[in-house]
Amino acid sequence: MNGTERKAEAAVAWKDRGVLAYLLITFGVSWAGMFAVRLLLGMSLADPLAQLSMAFVPAIAAFVVRRWVTGEGFGDAGLALRLRG
Repeated sequence: MNGTERKAEAAVAWKDRGVLAYLLITFGVSWAGMFAVRLLLGMSLADPLAQLSMAFVPAIAAFVVRRWVTGEGFGDAGLALRLRG
């Protein structure tokens, strides 16, 4: 196995780690929030106020994973303004 194959294998493993971390963070925090809202606060999960605690978890998880888990950052995310046609 040469150096290029090892780098490609490491990149795939790193992306797999990012996907796994994203899923664990998203589902873990969402489910923990649901249990906390239902059991500790006694609110119904059909209440929009209870759902608000889980609404932004996927976006926060994506930020955490790109920033700290995979280290990709946001330079290639396509967020730059394109004012010229």
